[in-house]
Amino acid sequence: MRLFSLTFTISPLALSMNSDKNHHLRLAFLCGSLEPGCDGVGDYVRTLALELQKLGHLCLCIAINDRYVGQADSIRPEPFSSSGLLVLRFSSSSPWVERFTHLSNQLAYFEPDWISLQFVPYAFHDKGLPIQLRSGLAKISSRANWNIMIHELWVDPSVNLAYLLISKIQKIVVCRLISSLAPKALHASNPYYQLLLQRAGLAPIILPLFSNISLVSGLDEVAKKGSVWIFVFFGAIHPEWEPMHLLGAIASVSQDLQLSQCLFLSIGNSGAHGQRLWTDLERQDYPLFRFQMLGKLSKNQISSLLKNSDFGITTVPSHLLGKSGSVAAMIAHGLPVIVPRLSSKSKAWDHELKASGRFVLFDSDFEAALLKARKYPPHDQLPLTARQFIEDLRSPA
Repeated sequence: MRLFSLTFTISPLALSMNSDKNHHLRLAFLCGSLEPGCDGVGDYVRTLALELQKLGHLCLCIAINDRYVGQADSIRPEPFSSSGLLVLRFSSSSPWVERFTHLSNQLAYFEPDWISLQFVPYAFHDKGLPIQLRSGLAKISSRANWNIMIHELWVDPSVNLAYLLISKIQKIVVCRLISSLAPKALHASNPYYQLLLQRAGLAPIILPLFSNISLVSGLDEVAKKGSVWIFVFFGAIHPEWEPMHLLGAIASVSQDLQLSQCLFLSIGNSGAHGQRLWTDLERQDYPLFRFQMLGKLSKNQISSLLKNSDFGITTVPSHLLGKSGSVAAMIAHGLPVIVPRLSSKSKAWDHELKASGRFVLFDSDFEAALLKARKYPPHDQLPLTARQFIEDLRSPA
């Protein structure tokens, strides 16, 4: 396998970005895939790294299990000039031993101050059991400090017996990985993951997600009649969500308000279940309802649609709202987000969710809350998250 040196991708300009070692950091991000638009965590890494470089830090992004890079490429570098980032992508079809060897060499060349592992179990192993990750990363010879960002933990053990067994193994794998790398800074995206990690004897800090869909300036809201409400779904529609109860409640409110129409839009990849569900919903007898599946769109188109909708609807369970990039995008664009899948695991935070004014929970107060809900000015969380990330690294718990 040919090893591409970072000299092929690092320009003198890029190196000069990090000349002040007292104030600026060299940061190496490790994730599963960096295929643009096809991997949520990969998009997260690219977006965060670009924002951090605006603050003067130098970032190297490495995908160590990229399913979008073929065996013929083995390692695929991206020219610095094309994305403004130093990017290397290791093919998932290459042997792990070779990948870890090359990873260690590239990190030795880059000399990072911090290595940040962006962790999702299934990003590094098809069955969600990345056992090889611990031993491979632990052998990397580097003076860098470790950071781990937990995007996903072990699966829910309450689903069935198979999930119970997988969950137990995944928990062992995750805890041993964290113990082996001994991160100076440990992050989680939401309070539920923080709680699970605390129960395992760890001390994670919540690092809020930001929207991967940038707020597009210059897009005016489309003038629409006040008698029309637009509801938007973004991304996968979960099979466990049963839509009829929610739609019935919305129908009741729409009749009370004498709305002329409720338009439901599905954007992004809704999944096989979502496509089947949408076909079924179009057949339902709701005279005021109209359903449109728009599918994959450009980021500018998505931003425009979010900006011109009245409500977002997520099928993510309430205790995992903080891990959802689609929810983050809705919030960033000012939408109140309807949450139909309430979980007993989030009862400790339900009050905070309601008090924020950002979420409309599908409970006994739903119809009154829907009437009170309002849109907020758009808000970009990215700069705040980038600054907190650096502060947490400089002042680890």
